[in-house]
Amino acid sequence: MVLLPSLQKPPSLGVGEPLSSSKPSDATSDSSEDKTASVYESHVEPLDKPDDAPDLGPITGPRHIFIIRHGERVDFTFGTWIPYCFDEAGEYMRKDLNMPKRVPSRSTGPQGFFKDCPLTNVGVLQATLTGEAMKEAGVEIHHVFCSPSLRCVQTCTGVLTGLGQVEELAIAIEPGLFEWLAWYPDSLPEWMSGKELLAAGHNVREDYKPFVRLEELTDCRESADQFYMRSFYLVQSVVKCTADVGSLVKAGGFSQLSGDNRDRRQSQGHRFLNCPLHMFTCMAMLRVLSHDELKKPEKDIYSPDTGFQTQFVRAVSHFEKSLTCGGNILLVGHAATLDVCSRQLVGGVPRTSQEMTRLIQKIPYCSLVSIKEAAEEGGWELSDLPFPPVTHSNNMRFDWKVLLT
Repeated sequence: MVLLPSLQKPPSLGVGEPLSSSKPSDATSDSSEDKTASVYESHVEPLDKPDDAPDLGPITGPRHIFIIRHGERVDFTFGTWIPYCFDEAGEYMRKDLNMPKRVPSRSTGPQGFFKDCPLTNVGVLQATLTGEAMKEAGVEIHHVFCSPSLRCVQTCTGVLTGLGQVEELAIAIEPGLFEWLAWYPDSLPEWMSGKELLAAGHNVREDYKPFVRLEELTDCRESADQFYMRSFYLVQSVVKCTADVGSLVKAGGFSQLSGDNRDRRQSQGHRFLNCPLHMFTCMAMLRVLSHDELKKPEKDIYSPDTGFQTQFVRAVSHFEKSLTCGGNILLVGHAATLDVCSRQLVGGVPRTSQEMTRLIQKIPYCSLVSIKEAAEEGGWELSDLPFPPVTHSNNMRFDWKVLLT
């Protein structure tokens, strides 16, 4: 850690030491196990493709899920930095070339960075180098989901910049990708809003409806097992949501249904809003079609009795060439994200809090893991990356006065 003049190094966090809300996050810690049943223990049902759904020709080849930890963060590099880098008026002044030239404006002011710090310039470089390596290896991303933490959003933007996809691929901010809640016993960070992130230059989706709502994380005690369950629920949902448009049609309740099946599908209708092909996209499709072909639905568009499903399928068929079905997924999160979002997906069992804590000590900044769709239907397996990792040494702070000795 590089310490600024007169800055105190924050107390080290040992294995098994709970993290108070007065300390930065992303540390290794333990928590008493809360055996309360998790809201994520009921997994998302498979969404079967209806017989009359259009075949939109999904992206061929096995799908890959890339999971990456954020890059180097300011607080872990410089220790207590906010009192020394902001004046009384809240104006930012960088004290080291590895600090960002500027920090984004946020409603919470400088103190908002205490639990939600930015990346260092090296952190941005780590992310960009990783994205460039992915591009050189022929990797293409089709869907991207990111933790709401600023350091993760900045990492995501850096990776997409390196990939050359930063403008074409909007980021879905997903609270379910946030790290273990046991490290925030008092309160969660006050994350930047979508509008603030957009103003800061990040291409985020304002219309995205997260799988795990922020309210589900607030005031929630979470055991390590529940953390794994939350993450498994999330990655399952992301995989199914981005699988194919046929699933999206049925998830929205637009296939012909009757009796109990209709009631069941109506109860699942709002899942449709989580999918990349969301309602606003569908309505945009309908608007460009001839008024002679399509008429504005007069009833609730979620109802399977309105005939809107017929218009929807017709609209999709007109736009089949422009839709992304299947394809690769990028998840941007924290050190533990690499394990908690892959462990059960590849057939493993959740680790204990002690096992997880020891593991994440071995996951440095911008570590990345690849999960490949296995030959058997519904299976996934860890796979080698087609590009090398980024490695560098620490660079201590230089004081020219040592030459006076």
